[in-house]
Amino acid sequence: MRFKFFYYRAFITVFCIAMSVFLLTYSQNVQVLNNECTVTLKCVHPDEAAKIKNDVTRFYAQELFKSGCCPSESEALKAAKKEINEDSDSKQKTFAVVSSECSKSLGYICYSAEISKKFIPIKKAYIEALFIKEEYRKQGIANQALRALEIKLQSKCYDSIALYVFVHNVAACKLYTNLGYTVKQAYKVNGKTVGCRMEKKLRR
Repeated sequence: MRFKFFYYRAFITVFCIAMSVFLLTYSQNVQVLNNECTVTLKCVHPDEAAKIKNDVTRFYAQELFKSGCCPSESEALKAAKKEINEDSDSKQKTFAVVSSECSKSLGYICYSAEISKKFIPIKKAYIEALFIKEEYRKQGIANQALRALEIKLQSKCYDSIALYVFVHNVAACKLYTNLGYTVKQAYKVNGKTVGCRMEKKLRR
């Protein structure tokens, strides 16, 4: 989420490590290999995308409240619903993260696209949410999912990929830093940094 409308410009990357939505699965689409499995991104059914949207909304509300961006859980939920509904009006994609060996869903990753209206158009993608099911965490799945998405975006000539992450989500911050994302802007609430925007250039 890009927190562009409410109290503060806060943000979420759902790495429980955290718009077309991709589920994380194993298959023969975009694949990334490690010693144990191949992770693939597959487009999800609209019904599944709607369910994922509700899950993201609830998690985002929790993060907004936890970070101090909203004074109460009810205000946080209201803010999350407003922003996510506004974002849904733009072109967003959600993919399942799937195992290529057994087609088992491991989680999901959502992103949206933005094309600047400069003399030379610049294509930028924003990761809106990344979620890996608890039983599959700490196995490098999130890392593979992000790499698979980068490959997909590179094939579509995207120039960069960005995301917003709460600083209290230490695991997510470490993951993105290790993958080459750098902090471009910090966001503060009452003088305290609550999150940042990170970005990575994509090679063509």
